[in-house]
Amino acid sequence: MKKRESLRIFILGVLLYFSPKFVFFTFSAKWFPDLQIPDGIIEQVNIMRHNFWKTCIFVFFFIALILAIQNFFFNANFTTKHWLQVAGVFIALTAALGRGGWSIQTAAGDTPLERIDRGMFVISEFGATGILLFVLMF
Repeated sequence: MKKRESLRIFILGVLLYFSPKFVFFTFSAKWFPDLQIPDGIIEQVNIMRHNFWKTCIFVFFFIALILAIQNFFFNANFTTKHWLQVAGVFIALTAALGRGGWSIQTAAGDTPLERIDRGMFVISEFGATGILLFVLMF
């Protein structure tokens, strides 16, 4: 039961950030019927989505600026290894910077939204670490 619930939390996390809100709320109501959807949760979902995408855009432009400077001033030649490193840095930086903005907390700390928040942070950090370690071993 615990694994199924963890899988549902992961899927809800993906739906929260990458699907229309009604899809997230539909699955959320189906899988966690005891979770009521008051205005407070809708507001938290909006905040989490806004902060996630704002962080992604900020990090993307920051990395693009650095890569443009390297290419223009230092004639950098980027290989597949370099692009994988950039992807790892992007994921890690997005998760690290966004965590402060995404963080939501209730007294119990065990609502599905809070679990999604923690889970997506952990998945992002492990994903970035895996990519960077894989690339370093080339």
